[in-house]
Amino acid sequence: MRFGGSQACVDKIRGLRADTGVDNLICWMDFGSLPRKLLNSSMQLFADEVMPALRNDSVELAIPTSSSQ
Repeated sequence: MRFGGSQACVDKIRGLRADTGVDNLICWMDFGSLPRKLLNSSMQLFADEVMPALRNDSVELAIPTSSSQ
């Protein structure tokens, strides 16, 4: 899944959190044919701009109840 720029990525992850309550995310950024320099640049941008924006967000976990099953 490609999200676009840093803010689009932050918005997409926040939406995912709001919809599912997910509090852990695995990012797979190496798609085989992606040049190493571009991969490293993308990972650095994610670390510099996306992760700090999400660091202090709180996550409300959606815990299913017997009535919601």
